[in-house]
This record gives sequence, C-alpha cells and structure tokens, in this order.
Amino acid sequence: MDADTGDEQWAFEIGDGVSESPTVVDGTVYVGAQDNNVYAVDADAGEEQWAFETGDWATSPAVVGGTVFVGSFDNNLYALDADTGDEQWTFETGDAVLSSPEVVDETVYFGSQDNNLYAVDAQTGAQQWAFEANRGVVGQAVVNGTAFVSSVDALYAVDAQTGGEQWTFEPSNFILGSPAVADGTVFVCVQDEGGLYAVDAQTGDEQWFFELGRIPFVVVSPAVADGTVYVGSGDEGKLYAVDAGTGEERWTFETHHQIGSSPTVVDGTVFFGSNDHSLYALDADGTGSSDVGDTETRENTGETEAGEERWAFETGGSVGSSPTVADGRLFVGSRDQYMYAVDAQTGDEQWAFETGDMIYSSPTVADGTVFFDSYDDNLYAVDVQTGGELWDFQTRGTVTSPSTVEEGMIFFGSRENLYGVDAQTGDYQWTFEAVISSAPTISDGTVFASSADDHLYAVDAQTGDEIWAFQTGGYVDSSPAVADGTVFVGSDDGNLYALDADTGDEQWTFETGDVIGSDPTVIDGTVFVGSRDSNLYALDAQTGDELWAFETGDFVDSSPAVADGTVFVGSKDHNLYAVDAQTGDELWAFETGDSIESSPTVADGKVFVGSNDSHLYAVDAGIADLSETGEDNTGDTETGGNSTGDTETGGNSTGDAETGGNSTGDTETGGNSTGDTETGGNSTGDAETEDGNSVPGFGIGSAISAIGATGYMLKRRLTDDTEE
Repeated sequence: MDADTGDEQWAFEIGDGVSESPTVVDGTVYVGAQDNNVYAVDADAGEEQWAFETGDWATSPAVVGGTVFVGSFDNNLYALDADTGDEQWTFETGDAVLSSPEVVDETVYFGSQDNNLYAVDAQTGAQQWAFEANRGVVGQAVVNGTAFVSSVDALYAVDAQTGGEQWTFEPSNFILGSPAVADGTVFVCVQDEGGLYAVDAQTGDEQWFFELGRIPFVVVSPAVADGTVYVGSGDEGKLYAVDAGTGEERWTFETHHQIGSSPTVVDGTVFFGSNDHSLYALDADGTGSSDVGDTETRENTGETEAGEERWAFETGGSVGSSPTVADGRLFVGSRDQYMYAVDAQTGDEQWAFETGDMIYSSPTVADGTVFFDSYDDNLYAVDVQTGGELWDFQTRGTVTSPSTVEEGMIFFGSRENLYGVDAQTGDYQWTFEAVISSAPTISDGTVFASSADDHLYAVDAQTGDEIWAFQTGGYVDSSPAVADGTVFVGSDDGNLYALDADTGDEQWTFETGDVIGSDPTVIDGTVFVGSRDSNLYALDAQTGDELWAFETGDFVDSSPAVADGTVFVGSKDHNLYAVDAQTGDELWAFETGDSIESSPTVADGKVFVGSNDSHLYAVDAGIADLSETGEDNTGDTETGGNSTGDTETGGNSTGDAETGGNSTGDTETGGNSTGDTETGGNSTGDAETEDGNSVPGFGIGSAISAIGATGYMLKRRLTDDTEE
C-alpha cells in the first residue's frame, strides 16, 4: 500500500495466514507464510517470482549477498538463491526455528526451540558454534561483536566469535521477542505483567523498567528511533513512546484491540498493526498524520560556530550517499529514489531526478555532467544545470559502486563486472569480471578495484585486462587510495594493506579490531581510515605504524575528509566528528538523528554530510573557507578519488571529476562504502547492526513480528514445560 495515503496498490494471495514480517530487497518482497512456503514477489506489480516449500510455517527471512536465509517450524534453517529460490544448503536443529536469522561478517546467527543460538557459515551452512540457553531462543541482535540473545526465561550476552557467555539477565517473566540495541542499551519486553526492560549492554545491569500492562502470548519487540522506544501493549491496546534514556513515558496512542505487531519507524512515521484489523501510521510525536516523502530545508540564518548546523535538507529516505560539491551546488542521492541538486549556501532544492529504485552510492561530477547509479540497475548521466537525462547505461545486475571518471571514460562496478564506458555517449567499451563492492580508483592508466571475492584488482584502463590481483582475508568493501606508488586498501578481515601499485606486492599491513568499510585518505605522509572497532586511525604511510587512534561510540564506515589540519568523519553513533589531524584530539562533535554512513565533504568553510535520519546537513567546519576548483591535482601525490585542486582523496576518480565523499578545493577526503541490501522488519532509528545493513529482526526490530504463529508456538512450549 502507499505509505503516504494507505491506499492499496496490489494484493498477493497466499494459501494461509502471514504472521511474519516481509523483507524487501532490490524490488522483491520476500515473505514466509503459514502455508509452509517462502515467497518472492515483485514489489511493484505484486506478481509471484518463485515459491519455496518448507516442511512447516516459515519465519521472516534475511536477504544478504544474493541469498535468502529463512527459518521454519520444521526445525531447519534454509539458504536459498534470491533470484531463483533454489536451495543452497539446509541446517537442521533439534526443534522449531522461531527467530529470524541475522547475517554478520559471513556468519548466520539464529535461535531454535532446542534452546540453542547457532552461528553458521553463510556460504556452506557449517556450524561454527552453538550457545545453549536454559529455554528456547526466540530472537537475537548482534552488535559490536556481541550477540544479545532472547531466551524465554533470560537475556544473554554472548561473544559473537566464540559463543562464550558474557552475562545473563533474568527478568521477572517470560521474554517474548527479540532485543533491540541502541546507544549501549538493550531493550526487551516480557509477558504477563507486561514490561519493557532497559539493560546495560556492557554489564547486563538493569537501567529501568517501564510497565506496559498485560502482554499476551505474542512476539512483541521494541523499536528504537531518535532516543525513543516504541512498543505495543496487550489488553490495553496502546502503543507507547518511552524515553530511551530515562524510561519515562512520552506519549501513548490507543487502538481498539491488543497490539501484537512490532512497530516500524521510518522517516518520522511509526507503522504498526493492531488486532482491530487496522494498520496505523503515526507521526513519531504521537499524532495521526504523516509527511513521509516530502522534502524540507531547515536553515540557520544567524551566526554559526564550529560544529553548528548551517542548514538541513530533508529527503524522503535515508541518505547514505556522500554528497559531491561542484559549482556552488551539492549533489546527493537518497533511498527515496531521487538524485538531488541543492544550493550549497541555502540548502534550497535546485532539481530532483527520479530513478526506478533507491540511490545509495555517491555521484560523480565531470564536464557538466552528474554521473550516478541506482538500484534499478542503471548508470545515469544527467545535465548538471537542469537535471535532464543525457543517457543511461543498463547493466546485467545491480550497480554496486560509485563511478569514477577519467580521460573520457567512466568506470564503475556491478555485482558481476567492472565496466569501462564512454563518458560522453554511454557506449560500452569493456568489462572485467568481478563482483565490485566499492568505487574504483584510477592512477597512471590503471584501475584499482575492490571486490567481494576478497581481492583487490589492478586493471588496464584502456583494455580492461588484469595486471595483478592481491588476495586479502575477507571482502574488500573499501575503495583504494593511491599515493606515491602505493595502494592503500581496507578489508573485512580488519586489516589495512599497503601494496606496490605496479606489482601488487605487500609493503605492510595494519590490523584494526574489526571490519574496515571506510575508504582510506592519504595526506602529508599519513593514512587516515575508520574501522568497525569504532576507531578512526592515523597511520604512517611509509611504515604502517599507528600515530594515534580516536574512539567514537560505534562503527566508523564513513570515510574521513581532511582539510586545514582537521579530520572530519561520521560514525554510526549519529555524530559527525572534527579531529585534530596531528594529535587525534576531538575539536567538536555534531549529533544528527541517526547513524552516519555517508562520508563528509568540505567546501566553503562547511562540512556537508548525509545521515540516515533522511537529512543532508551543512555544518560550520571551524576552518577557513575553501574555494571550489575543477582543476587537476598539480601536486606530487597520486590519489584515489575525484581529487580537484589541491585535494587528496581516497574516493573515486582523479582529474577534473568531483565525487561523493570527495569535496573540492583544498579538501582531502575518502569516499563512501555502500551496502547492497534494503530490508523490511524494524531496523530503524538508533538501531545498531554488525554488518551495516538493515535487516529484519536485528538491532532495532523484531526477530519476528508475529501476531499468531510464533505466539502459538511459544505458548505451546511454555504449557508443555509447565506440565512437565
């Protein structure tokens, strides 16, 4: 149905009830049903693409890397091909699988009513470990290397690598839903007397308890967004908004029957279902109206200080794209399917170009043209002044990387190939077979491209022939940076590598504590890079020695931008940080309403950054105004990224092009690593997930949003246990 009006767009008939949350990825809706099938349905037309039959009711699926992971009451977890529905592998447990799986770093986490939380290899289905709880496992959330596990009688914290127990919290009654984790706090609901607990994620200590009234045997999981916890009650039929820090009630909304669904919060709107047969959409302030999809600019017209907002431009979806600045305008994509041109001074919209699906990667601007890709499988070339389409190039799969422009060619990656395309006409030139996961970098006629097959490739820019390949120990999501004959690139194995640009030989390796999805930036002999261990690192470019580390409150997937001795970087803790490039000391922090995956851009004394709260922000940088230029880099340093003027970047192309995450003028920046999944469920707001992708049942949402199916199974289990 239409999210703004509630009008029905299509209906797909299933042979029995649907009590699980659907997952939406790349234009396909995946849903488990009580007729024992998992369905793939076209999101636009409502037509069936495939159906896979399990042996019993199927739960909410997770879709990652072209694979659908789904549990069933037949005791199995299934891995299915997302395109065809063909079975890839099956993992059998000792009882019904009620929780929705979660995929983190090539590991699938899920619970079973045989009392175990399982960690299984996502590629092979081989068991890595199992953690045994006292009762059946109904859900989990994996955050910062810890799996928070909801068992019927306890909440557990378990080491995600080893399965070792860290702490146990025993509430006053049965737990009937997945935990939600935000800002170092775990939120979980209990049955009967009806309560919401807030528990310290580090220690397992209770922080507060909010009484909800009786909750029946249904799975109720809280959703967290912008410092507020949203949860429904049972016989009172109320939706509560509770302050996440204090546990105090903010507002309530009453329906006419019990609320058994878990709420979902999107763009300031709370969606939830009630047993009065209604689906509700509320403003997050508790009113019944919604302005989802509208754009709005909030401008500060007074004097601003360093770290203070200049203006904010609201789109109709989260902004994971890194903005590009050119000719006094910002260009940025949104998950609302639009590419926007915004006045850099005022934040006013200049034009908007609609594509057929969400835009996550960052635009490139060169020779009066904006180049960008969409999840509708197209690369677009649009006039920079008018937003009119010049050409589009359709690939054979989803475009997965920002584009890079140099010497009349545009280079970009998809799930199948690295492409070389004529920048003027959009004509095909060559392809190199690899799953490209981030923006390629061009230097001295060589394209350096990161791949999901664990390799960094060096490819001839004219012919597309391979020059060399270097294998890391994990996915390579980071875009490489090239400086002084050395290629710097991060990997999901937690290492930053320095390689000889000509031969691919390893020069040094620096190990961080977690995945590197951030693109490195190189300036004045120092490499700056973020890690999912929550740190921003400064390393000596020659030796790889650590100079300093700055700790944020969560993942740093954002790529750093360096200007006037200051490093700017975003974090999933919702903050944009300004850090002294020499010492690593914090200069200021600017808090947004959600996580920052976008890489900042610095121009004209302002830092521009997108947030998953659906806003593009302009913040006073606290440095001298920097002029924009379209000139080539005339210094001695080679870079990956669209460096212009004196810019040194770790993002996309070089020369006259400007790209996302790579501002103009004297700014040095990195690009932005992109995800490839958009899913249903309740992963919203302040939720934290381990892999950066929002999937149902993890972090903020329910493992299952079940009104009948899982509640029935839990009730049956609890009754059986009581009789025993």
